[in-house]
Amino acid sequence: MDICFFTHYLPNPYIGEVERVTYNLTQYFKENGINVYFLTTGGKHHSGLIPTEYNLDKRAAFINEFLKKNNIRILIDQYISEPYLRHPHIDSTIKIIGCHHIDIIERHIFRSLLQTFSINNLKSSLMNVAFLLNTPRRRFYNNRKISNLLTGGIDRLIYLSKHYVNHMQKKHPKNKSLFSAIPNACENQLSSLSPINCKKKQIVWCGRIVHNPKNVLFLIKLWRNLSTEFTDWEMILVGDGCDRHLLEDKIKRYRLNRITITGYTDPYPYYRDARIFVFPSFSEGFGMSLIESMAHSCVPVVFDTSMVFHDIIEHGTNGFIIPDYNESEFIDTCRKLMNSDLSSYAENARKSISQFSIDTVGKQWLTLFNEIIA
Repeated sequence: MDICFFTHYLPNPYIGEVERVTYNLTQYFKENGINVYFLTTGGKHHSGLIPTEYNLDKRAAFINEFLKKNNIRILIDQYISEPYLRHPHIDSTIKIIGCHHIDIIERHIFRSLLQTFSINNLKSSLMNVAFLLNTPRRRFYNNRKISNLLTGGIDRLIYLSKHYVNHMQKKHPKNKSLFSAIPNACENQLSSLSPINCKKKQIVWCGRIVHNPKNVLFLIKLWRNLSTEFTDWEMILVGDGCDRHLLEDKIKRYRLNRITITGYTDPYPYYRDARIFVFPSFSEGFGMSLIESMAHSCVPVVFDTSMVFHDIIEHGTNGFIIPDYNESEFIDTCRKLMNSDLSSYAENARKSISQFSIDTVGKQWLTLFNEIIA
């Protein structure tokens, strides 16, 4: 069986969540005798690079020729954003699987806007206002896009959680059979890591430094409440992004110590050192950094803002899910953990990641392939 992924760039284990997940799946498929090809819209030149100067019809023709030439039977669209990657533009003999990697319920858009609005950065603030005002229109077109996909545009639509699937099946009861749930997969070495016992007194966060949807300003509030009490602890923020200056300004304003922003770098060494992983996002499609930190024996603390968290965390056993908006409980939970022996939570977190190993998730994909080909 030959398959093809559509991504923005060739899969890379070090760039982005979608590219990293695609890379992991590619290695698994190849090991199981499946030839894997790629169609992309950017990056270095390769045979599947779609010419950007082509219009919709020419792009569809290019893709059909590429798929036919390589005897591809299944096309996996990782973004479901391009109209030329759907039937009838794509030959009906090709099975199309669409993947929805984002949280399907937007939360806290207005809240994040208020927290980041600044006269000193008026252009960016006005762009955020425009994004907020466009929310009803954006939701209308997203719903219409899904409806069009389900009426002959694709052969299966994949979400990252069974909770998302249940939500969508209620909205589209006539097309229930077209929805499936398959989580993101981590590489096998993560799901088989040994316990890490020599941990430093560190709290770690990892991601793009953008307030919407990552809620990064709460990290400053969290550390303001904890740093004076726990003078032998430190906080590490792994990542970079357009709102980094907001964090740096607040760190300077509040004269916070023992808090570091690393910039873009490999997060694994920081996961190995840290005891607690905090994830206060307003929303998450899945959160690879969450399962990667748990694989390294970090105890996670998250807000109950995404349904997928309930697939990953069993509250009070391998981590903690804090009611949405309850910032004081989030801070108190971290405080209790910093005063506690975390070994049992850490071990449970590490063991629970096996359900997201590439072997486990890859088998779900192989089953799906057989279903839609049959």
